[in-house]
Amino acid sequence: MKNFFTQVFTRRSSSAPIALLTDFGTTDPYVGAMKGVIASIRPDATVIDICHTTGPQNVLEASYFLWSCYRFFPRDTLFIVVVDPGVGTDRNILLLRMASRWFLAPDNGVLDFVMGDEAVESTTSIRMTNSPYVLSTVSKTFQGRDVFAPVGAYISLGVLPEELGKKIKAPRIQSTFVTAKSERFGSVLHVDHFGNVISNIRPTDGNRPASVSIGGKVVRRWIKNYQEAPAKIPCVIIGSSGLVELVVKNDHAGRRLHARSGARLGVLWP
Repeated sequence: MKNFFTQVFTRRSSSAPIALLTDFGTTDPYVGAMKGVIASIRPDATVIDICHTTGPQNVLEASYFLWSCYRFFPRDTLFIVVVDPGVGTDRNILLLRMASRWFLAPDNGVLDFVMGDEAVESTTSIRMTNSPYVLSTVSKTFQGRDVFAPVGAYISLGVLPEELGKKIKAPRIQSTFVTAKSERFGSVLHVDHFGNVISNIRPTDGNRPASVSIGGKVVRRWIKNYQEAPAKIPCVIIGSSGLVELVVKNDHAGRRLHARSGARLGVLWP
């Protein structure tokens, strides 16, 4: 065992951070346990929390969170995403190389939005049995601690993908943005802290919808910034990620429109 750890720690390691995205919340010890495992293997790792309050098992919301911020991280950042309704099943755990960064996540569509924008350079299916890179006992319900955290730490130390599992084809993309006039329906990805309703509608070439509807309420008024919105009137805006959002100035659009993640939106194009 001593020789093994000596081998690992003498590899060329990266100073790039490890970024965590989970649905574990902030009132339980789960995130702390993952960070403890990482620190035991890579004590000098820089660990950045993207978000731990993703809706429970909400893969689509997590996919949006990851997509909205990955490009702002340095090269070789490792993103560990544990929003995993299939934990303990035979689903794969994947390591993808995209956009000069690493992504470690379950094979459940949580990487879809990033994959839609970036070419996949390599895909590895992580070995979870008889592997020196996972904990000695792997729980069927907490693989974030027992597989994702140690594998991520070893990746940051320079362990090569072929040592962690086998190469496979990249998974098929299941969820995409609404971009074309032929698409009449979208969905809510997230309702943020301010109450803004963020959709999966992504206008291209200045082609924006004439209106967006939810629950029978049609929102037609477009604004360029929050200040120009009339008080208490739901409006449509292009948010900071380039997606269509429904907003209400000085109010919570999500509550006003009874919107929640996953809700269906109607899209009317000019």
